[in-house]
Amino acid sequence: MNLNLGKSSDTEFIRFAPVLNSWLLDGEEVELEYLLIAAEHLETGWGKIQKGVSPLWVWDEILGEPSTRPDKDYKRGFRVPVYLPDHRLWRWWHNTTLSGNQAMSNLWDHAVEQENITEDDVWPPVDNGLACKYDGSVPLKVGRGTTRIPTLTFVAIKPYPSMPPSPVPFDDSGDDDIPF
Repeated sequence: MNLNLGKSSDTEFIRFAPVLNSWLLDGEEVELEYLLIAAEHLETGWGKIQKGVSPLWVWDEILGEPSTRPDKDYKRGFRVPVYLPDHRLWRWWHNTTLSGNQAMSNLWDHAVEQENITEDDVWPPVDNGLACKYDGSVPLKVGRGTTRIPTLTFVAIKPYPSMPPSPVPFDDSGDDDIPF
C-alpha cells in the first residue's frame, strides 16, 4: 500500500522573491494579479526560515507588539493565509524579509486608511479578507545592495471563497499519559 506522501521537497507556500522580482508558488515562478489576505489570521513574531526546514516561530502575544527575540538568527516577520484566485487555492505566506514585511505593512496601513478604521472598529475583518492587486515592485536601496518591495494595492474587503487553512499548533503540554 502506497501512502502517496510525495517527495520531501514538496512544499506548499507563496512568497515574493526580490532577486527574481517574482512571486513563487510552491517554488515555481507565477504571475499574480490579485491576492486575498486572510488578515484575521495574520500572526507577527520572530521567525527563522531556512530552505528545506519548517519555519520556526515565536509569536507575539498581541499582534504587532514584539515578544522577546529568541536569538540573533530570528528576524521579525509574519505568516498569513493567502487565497490566490487565479489558481483557486490557499497558501501560507511565511515571511521574514524586508521586502515582504514592508509590503504587508504598506497594505495594512492602506487598508486601515481606506476603510476609515478607528480604535472602536473590529479590525481585521472576520470571515473576510483584504483583496489586493499586485502592482509590480519598487526598488529599495539597502546598504550596498538593492531589494524590491512588492506593491500590494488594497482593493476591498471581500468574503472568503472558502475557509482559509488553519495552522496545526504543536501541543507540548505533556498532559497525556504518553511518556515522550
